[in-house]
Amino acid sequence: MIVHPFVLTTALARRDLEESILDPTTVGELAFVFGLYSLLTLGVGAILLAASRSSVRRIEARILENPLNAGAIGFGALVGSALAVASVRAVVALLTERGLSPTVGFALALSAVVVPVLLTLANTIGIILAGSALLRHFGDGSESNPWLALVVGTVVVNLLYLIPVVNILVIVGLVSVATGGIVGQWWHDR
Repeated sequence: MIVHPFVLTTALARRDLEESILDPTTVGELAFVFGLYSLLTLGVGAILLAASRSSVRRIEARILENPLNAGAIGFGALVGSALAVASVRAVVALLTERGLSPTVGFALALSAVVVPVLLTLANTIGIILAGSALLRHFGDGSESNPWLALVVGTVVVNLLYLIPVVNILVIVGLVSVATGGIVGQWWHDR
């Protein structure tokens, strides 16, 4: 079998790119990953703020009322959601294996798309709120500009994400608190 050099180079470049993103080892790879994650965060954050800046403010106010409560609720919601998704996936896989229509497997594909999107939204809201907290702490203490909070939060949090072990603590804490604020606001508005 003869493999065209372009196909081989493209496959190697894709593999190298994936490895560079998932496990950056050089300064160049770290800078690339930082830039990539920052652009993604800024894009998602801009969409969130353009869609509903007031919702982000309400979530922030809810978290500021009781951050420990928001973190506990968020962590519980994340763990509960992970268990629910895993259970649904297992049941659907078992039923599909036993002869149920393969279209039922669509739930598996749907959860594989929906869960990362929701986690990205919670992470981005957490980054905006972290930037807002930093601006409030180092500024005059008044309400900060959410667009500036998005930029400051993106830079600071994405830098923290590059530090091993710290990145896990920051992402679990940030996403838990943001999820708790989102769930609390949703519960209040229902």
